[in-house]
Amino acid sequence: MSEMQKYQRRLIPVNIAVMIIALVAALSILCLPLLSVDLGKAKDAIAEMIDGVLAPADGENTESEYAPGADIAEGLANFKFSLRTADFAKMAFVDDPVMDISVAMAGILRDHTGTLLAASLIGMLPKTEGVEIDVGNIDYAALCQKINSLNDRNREEVIRSAAQQIVTEGGVAESYRESYIQSAEDLLNGLYDSTVEYAGSFSAEALVCMTIGGNGNEDDGQTNATTYDRLIYDVLMNAGGAELLEMYKVVDMVALCAVAVPAAAWLALFVVALVRCFTKNKKYTMWYVKVSGFTPCLIFGVGILAVKSAVPQNVAALFGIFSTMTWVSGTCYALLWLVSVFWAFPIKRQIRKLRKSGVGYGD
Repeated sequence: MSEMQKYQRRLIPVNIAVMIIALVAALSILCLPLLSVDLGKAKDAIAEMIDGVLAPADGENTESEYAPGADIAEGLANFKFSLRTADFAKMAFVDDPVMDISVAMAGILRDHTGTLLAASLIGMLPKTEGVEIDVGNIDYAALCQKINSLNDRNREEVIRSAAQQIVTEGGVAESYRESYIQSAEDLLNGLYDSTVEYAGSFSAEALVCMTIGGNGNEDDGQTNATTYDRLIYDVLMNAGGAELLEMYKVVDMVALCAVAVPAAAWLALFVVALVRCFTKNKKYTMWYVKVSGFTPCLIFGVGILAVKSAVPQNVAALFGIFSTMTWVSGTCYALLWLVSVFWAFPIKRQIRKLRKSGVGYGD
């Protein structure tokens, strides 16, 4: 075996290592969440933000000093969703981005109807000093099922049962339970009437939509939507959604390219490394991966951290809801550089020296 062949054979394990790194990086970009949102990771910050938004104006008289932020944030703690490359690809090529985003967001909200329902009901109940309702102990699914079964025939029975569940599972002291149950019944009766009046039908989803959408006066930018997708669509359109969503489509296309190009580069590197294992010349270039491979991690990992460090502390706390799996491809990118510099480069340098000296594969 010639000297050249010996050095070429030493590149085989290097190529295998590169293949593994490239495949893991490509699959992580294509399959793992690029961006995940978990509201439970920033409950305190969300509660503070909600209380700040709902705080009465200076000098305004209020019957209670109760701040609903903590209850609402606790109710939203299970609200989670993730965006993958396929989601960005789907959103980049739709005909009506407003409707498609509405449908996508509606699916997320629909999975958390019980949470949204419990949070809104607890937040709207009157409060007594020293009495707290632990929203985290309420069985969201059971409460949602009861509310969904509500109609004119079983109204009294179902509302009584739902009110008792909220107060009992919420841990209200015995001495206050009856008054709180009555308050919950009054609240649910009022919401039932309002929902049927403005939305035209009743369900847990319609109740949440009515609570968020307002009184149905479209001239005031409100909506009588009974489903999440229609509610979100109306809200986006009332907020200038057509222009905003067109801009979003451009941003989404840029984001898609920022992950699709590196994924393609990693896959190309995997194929090249595999093929080179069976050729005489086992050298190849990696510049296309070294240029683009870190982009997903740069945008969704480093980028979020950079923004978080640049904003005020109270806003930065909200960034705790975001996480990403692009650190996997970022780690692969670092490993590729290490393999390239400390393993592959010394071997390739020796091969270049042999070529300059005129040594061939058969020498």
